[in-house]
Amino acid sequence: MLVILTFCVSLIVISGFMYLSDNLKVLRKYFQLKQDEVASEVGVSRQMVGFYESGTYVPPIETLNLLATFLRVSLDTLVNQPLAKLSPKQLEQLMAAPNPVYRGSSLQVREVLHSVKDDKELIEVVPIPASMGYAQGGYADHDFMAELEKFHLPLPDISPDRLYRLFSTEGDSMYPAVTEGSHILGEYVEDWYSIKSGTNCIFVLQTEGIVFKKAVNELATKQRFELHSLNTFYQPYYVSIEDIKEIWKFKKLLTDVLPEPETSMTKLLSEMQHLKKGQDQILQRLA
Repeated sequence: MLVILTFCVSLIVISGFMYLSDNLKVLRKYFQLKQDEVASEVGVSRQMVGFYESGTYVPPIETLNLLATFLRVSLDTLVNQPLAKLSPKQLEQLMAAPNPVYRGSSLQVREVLHSVKDDKELIEVVPIPASMGYAQGGYADHDFMAELEKFHLPLPDISPDRLYRLFSTEGDSMYPAVTEGSHILGEYVEDWYSIKSGTNCIFVLQTEGIVFKKAVNELATKQRFELHSLNTFYQPYYVSIEDIKEIWKFKKLLTDVLPEPETSMTKLLSEMQHLKKGQDQILQRLA
């Protein structure tokens, strides 16, 4: 009974890493490495690397992290994405992207595979009810993404060579520029370092879900973004790079509400908010 139970548990563990063994072989051959070179780098024997590549054994999490770092992919890509289905050119495109910590690598692999199909230019819509599920891993789940509505936007500035997604909005943190119920079209950003401070972006966060904010890029110095709401009544806050799953640069606003002229009261409240912020900064210096 104990032997049967152990065998069943082993099958469950290995099935959770269904692409790992193939991906190890694909990436090792891509970098033209021998098994003993990989083994030396992660601190195991050459025979154990062979066991990993054959699917006989699954590496412990510490070794998995070392393998992902050495082979220049994210841990999610290493264990969950079918790299063997990529053509040599597609694999080259994937590996040419920036450091996997700073890219949505799971999305990138899925979209490279998806681009082979005829519906490449279809844009997926993420409605409010699906937003948290999307942020909690749906963005990399084939079945989840297949359930989303899709549409084609035939405009001259929508490039067939770029990835777009439409996100529904709620709340007033983006008011008055964006009203609740509007839709924001985002263009997928691979290189997060390229985001200029002051750019409006959709951030997909593990903890908070999907937010639309003006970004101050502090990756190079502090490994984080400072996010500002368009509504100045909301204070800016920081998000660490570990919390970010995807970033989509603002492309278009789709709404059925015409913007109203800014009233004198709105201007006054905005000025009061700026004065209060300046006062708080002075008090902090004096403290």
